[in-house]
Amino acid sequence: MGFHEVQFPTDISYGSKFGPGFKTEIVVLPSGAEERVGRWATARRRGDVSYGTKTPAQLSTLRDFYLARSGALYGFRYKDWGDFASTADGRTTSGGWGVAAVNHQDQVIGTGDGTTTTFQLIKTYTSGSFSVVRPITKPVSGTVVVALGAVNQTSGWSVDTTTGIVTFTTAPTLGTQVKAGFEFDVPCRFEKDVDDLFDITIDSYGTMSVPPVGIIELVNETAQPDVYFYGGAYNFGDVTDNVSISVNTGRAIQINPTVTGVKMFLPDAKTLQPGGPFFFVKNGGTQALSIRNSADTEILSLPSTTSCEIILGIDGTGAKVWWTK
Repeated sequence: MGFHEVQFPTDISYGSKFGPGFKTEIVVLPSGAEERVGRWATARRRGDVSYGTKTPAQLSTLRDFYLARSGALYGFRYKDWGDFASTADGRTTSGGWGVAAVNHQDQVIGTGDGTTTTFQLIKTYTSGSFSVVRPITKPVSGTVVVALGAVNQTSGWSVDTTTGIVTFTTAPTLGTQVKAGFEFDVPCRFEKDVDDLFDITIDSYGTMSVPPVGIIELVNETAQPDVYFYGGAYNFGDVTDNVSISVNTGRAIQINPTVTGVKMFLPDAKTLQPGGPFFFVKNGGTQALSIRNSADTEILSLPSTTSCEIILGIDGTGAKVWWTK
């Protein structure tokens, strides 16, 4: 998918409508009871930027931005003025509106194990005893601060502002909490109906009408699939190198390691809905298969000529973890 690392004009996004939503199917039975099925693992944000387009100059800016993105073809960064920072309310400011007072203690993004050097920026939203984790893939350059425990880290790390991945030169020690503060944008594209026609009406000289101009958040459909059954099957055959799988690989997987040390990496658990089983893995090779999470931690050493099911559960801290049986 094409993406332009350019921010939507903030003088238009300020005052526009934008917020999260879900896709929940509700079936009401004749008795009045109902069944609810959540089709999306996480919220997806959308909005209407026509509300922030108030002047002819802004309309020209919006038109040019739309044309440069080829309508819905290329994504872009969008500042959600209601939630653009790692702070609890998402918009606490200092030094003027829109400048977030981020702190290196704002969000826990992982825990060191002595070997892992990469951590995805995340933001956790909590209500009572329930929490949801949101991957942050478009941090704003120059705003990210990082800490190990309570100590701010001024060096020894870098951040990729196109993915939100923090990389340390030396792996954080076992049990050390990795924390971060940041501002961020939301990856978006124009909605399909806007792609078909960017409709502008000139009412009279100096006045115009702007119909709804919808935008929608871009999500990684491999990482955030439908919560239901993942079908299909795949046979890797004889392998001598490590492999990675996703829910699109297939649910039933055969792999035949012919040398020692072959690893199979599972998808990032943070971006998937708990439940399962997600995978049924058969080791048809002559050597054991090391099944590992995305952080390269072994979940199971699967002996030759055996099989297992892989389930996504929640541990005592509320984190999503892979289980096998």
